[in-house]
Amino acid sequence: DGAASKTGSSEVLKGVVRVVDGDTIVLATTKDKMEQRVRIRLAGIDAPEMKQSCVDEHGTEYLCGERSKEHLVRFIHERPVTCEEQGVDRYKRIVAECFVEDRKEGGAGRARSINHEMVRSGHAVAYRTYSRAYDDDEAAAKSAKRGIWRGSFETPSVFRSNARNAHHHQNDL
Repeated sequence: DGAASKTGSSEVLKGVVRVVDGDTIVLATTKDKMEQRVRIRLAGIDAPEMKQSCVDEHGTEYLCGERSKEHLVRFIHERPVTCEEQGVDRYKRIVAECFVEDRKEGGAGRARSINHEMVRSGHAVAYRTYSRAYDDDEAAAKSAKRGIWRGSFETPSVFRSNARNAHHHQNDL
């Protein structure tokens, strides 16, 4: 899923993005005067799947994968994105930490990590199988009951595993 095999040199990619889901974006960038679209998996984080339901603090089910995607769209807010490539996963997606410029009035802002924001806001979990970089963000989201931490949920990796098992069992019938 988020495993990255290290490429020789880590490339920096910059461009405008389309959000696929809470941990995947498509970046349109220009390289050697050719426009290319690159699918990027946000490194070290795991967001709920698009069809995944969670339960909020009132016991109401909601589509947390949809909400995660919506948060990412709002956070990026059509700003250019810069991604630092860390490798390529088994689905041939570039695995990267990505940043948006935090625009302040009257000047350039600092770059804000999209990966850290998604976990800190409770719209993704730290994907410890691949990284420990987001553990503090997850702890902060959990203690403040932000996003999915307001209620109950299956981790995205467990949700995917259960969905795969259900699919296999259906084929056995």
